Amino acid sequence: MKPANETSASPDISGGEGAAIPHDMLPGAGEIDQLFVALGRTDLPPATRKLLVGKVPKKAKKLIEEAAEVAIDALAGRRKGVINESVDVLYHLVVLWRACGIKPQQIWEEMSRRARDQGVAGKLPKSPKRTATGIGKEATTPSGTDAE
Repeated sequence: MKPANETSASPDISGGEGAAIPHDMLPGAGEIDQLFVALGRTDLPPATRKLLVGKVPKKAKKLIEEAAEVAIDALAGRRKGVINESVDVLYHLVVLWRACGIKPQQIWEEMSRRARDQGVAGKLPKSPKRTATGIGKEATTPSGTDAE
């Protein structure tokens, strides 16, 4: 427990090790839910409509591009760039969820399940390993052994 005069940079939303996080306590979840709903409207700007009617590979490519921009800004020490590009990543992630028929609530439920089962910082290991050429294929090195 921290002394009363010590503050935390971010709120403790874990509820303790293994506790589920209620959706209404997930920072930013409301904004993502609102974006998901807004992307279903018919009065969207032309660029957004064009993105939404595109196929999943185009949407996935945009998400990858934005994630790369976050990484580039992080490596360059551009904090504001990381923030701005992270917003773009979240936007394109929600666009991709819509294209895949995934609702934000399904993500929040999985986050809560993981927090309950593995702790708030729990992350599932990737298995089987994913490769750029085939999702779900085992990744191997040139010698044919499993890659790490």
